[in-house]
Amino acid sequence: MIFSNGSSRPLNTNSGTVPDVSEVLLDWFQKMTFDVVVKTVSGFELVETTTPVEFQGVIQPLSGSQLMIKPEGQRAWNWMLLHADPSLSLDVDDVVLYLGTQYRVYQSKSYDIYGYREYQLAEDYTGSGPT
Repeated sequence: MIFSNGSSRPLNTNSGTVPDVSEVLLDWFQKMTFDVVVKTVSGFELVETTTPVEFQGVIQPLSGSQLMIKPEGQRAWNWMLLHADPSLSLDVDDVVLYLGTQYRVYQSKSYDIYGYREYQLAEDYTGSGPT
């Protein structure tokens, strides 16, 4: 008698080694709205405006172990981890407003093939953005 289980199947036989978790994430995600700060030059002056972007996602604080790998001076910053559906497309150094607080994108990871994107945001204390 031959038993067949997951250990007898090589990892590279699937199209991807991680399953598409988008259906599960949709149960975890909630409707969110970010105001993305858009910078343009008009009449030789920098003009900053906001554009609202709606998406599905969830935001949570970074864990203690994630904070420990940050440089010492940055550990006290207000860091957030955002899991979002692939419709949200942010780049590193983008500035967003969420619930009246301004955040800057410090890390962006695309897991589109698995149904989500991950961002590390920190509260932006520099005051960049529309007044």
